[in-house]
Amino acid sequence: MVAKVFTFPEQIRGDSWDITVTIVDSSNNAIDISGNEYIFTLKSDIDTSDVDADLQYGPVSPGSPDGSSGILNFVIPGNFTKDLEGKTYKYDLQEVTSANKVSTILIGSLRVRKDVTITATYSGVTDESFSSAGLGIYSGSTTTTSPTELYLGGTSGSTLNISENSVLSFTALVVGKDIVTNESCAFEFTGAIERDTGNTTAIIGTVGKTILGLENVAFDASVLAGTNKLQINVTAASANETRWSARVNYTEVSF
Repeated sequence: MVAKVFTFPEQIRGDSWDITVTIVDSSNNAIDISGNEYIFTLKSDIDTSDVDADLQYGPVSPGSPDGSSGILNFVIPGNFTKDLEGKTYKYDLQEVTSANKVSTILIGSLRVRKDVTITATYSGVTDESFSSAGLGIYSGSTTTTSPTELYLGGTSGSTLNISENSVLSFTALVVGKDIVTNESCAFEFTGAIERDTGNTTAIIGTVGKTILGLENVAFDASVLAGTNKLQINVTAASANETRWSARVNYTEVSF
């Protein structure tokens, strides 16, 4: 699939961006995109690493029945856009299929306009508050028995970032399978991470951990507060290739 060059309509800094894309083939027929994942990236300089992107959101997956009709709709929350400058950025929308085929679907420019209202009164409360909720899919493979970090969409350096002055609660399901022995494991984690002013990021209390299934006691996983991020580490039972996936549901509020 050849990437389509498209200039997005102007967006407002601090607003939630509602993005809808219909993915079609060369004959303009809708493609079934069910099960695919998509990542939206915005950069001032296209040579900047993803970890230093001005904005990166995803991976997101199409809902049902939209996916079967080639329709991808997602909302980038305002706390992701509030720190952008008022200028033109470069962007792309990348697709990863269930077969791990990577394609750039859209590429081009997007103009961000500065907002006027920074604070507002809602239900009698005046402040600059932002909240978001979503889903992140971490994945990767290991060939070592040392703890290894997983990343969003398997892209090195891509994680769920914790906003400054915020708290994020999460539920994470982590699964792994040794492709040689066929031994498997599954864990569930619940907890909360807060980040105060600066780079002070920490777990609140302790992370709840439940072993859902374990065919070899050497398997392990953990959810940590990394530097301004939700970090997932996994440990395989052998040096065989072991494939991992983690589904993280989160809710965040910041000020």
